[in-house]
Amino acid sequence: MTRKKLNISYITNDSMRKSTFNKRKKGFFKKIYELSVLCGIQACAVIYSPFSSTPEVWPSNSEVKKVVEKFEQIPDTEQEKKMVNHEGFLRQSITKTRENITKKIMDNTDMAMNETMFQFLRGRGDMFQLTDKHRDDLCRHIDQYLKELYHHRKILSQSHLEHGESSSAANAMTQPAAIAEEGSSSLPNPDAFNNLNPNQYQQNFEGCPNSQDGIYNQNHQQEEWLVSQMMNNPNQVRFPMMDDNNHQQP
Repeated sequence: MTRKKLNISYITNDSMRKSTFNKRKKGFFKKIYELSVLCGIQACAVIYSPFSSTPEVWPSNSEVKKVVEKFEQIPDTEQEKKMVNHEGFLRQSITKTRENITKKIMDNTDMAMNETMFQFLRGRGDMFQLTDKHRDDLCRHIDQYLKELYHHRKILSQSHLEHGESSSAANAMTQPAAIAEEGSSSLPNPDAFNNLNPNQYQQNFEGCPNSQDGIYNQNHQQEEWLVSQMMNNPNQVRFPMMDDNNHQQP
């Protein structure tokens, strides 16, 4: 049986609040003790509560005094380095959440463009449904994708050579890679795609359903199929709607 999620909110019932305080106080002191023993550190705790007229300390007044004095000897900048109040904690959480959202949007965009690329490769896409801006971005994405595939193929061919394959077979495999890498690419900088606005693709690229974690679950068999085609038929793999200069054919 799964444990019910605890609702973190103020307990209005006085007796229940006091009972919860006493139980969690004991657990808190126990955790500090375990931390100090397992990690060999100096630790202390001071708790003020409406249920006691004097503060409760752990492990003892003398030990708490030693830890506090040692802390006060540290420069102020070091003391405040990892301090955070409630507002600061919320701001950190908001910033982290925004960064995660931006990353997921970029991941979804990249996967949606991969799906669109494979649709065109299989002759199922319609370039006229995309705007000029989206076609240009898709061409950049394809350029970078092909560069990565050619680099991957080059590594595989070098690995085959190390295992005793003939150099003539390796040259036949790597020659198209040299043409693609030295040709007129519209994406000389691999990081250029990172400057695109990810929000513009959410409604313009199809084939990107919502998943539980916000990431589109791409069928990786497509990539394996393309790598296989490039390895076995290097001179026949091309995008039917694009020529060697990555422009739409008339």
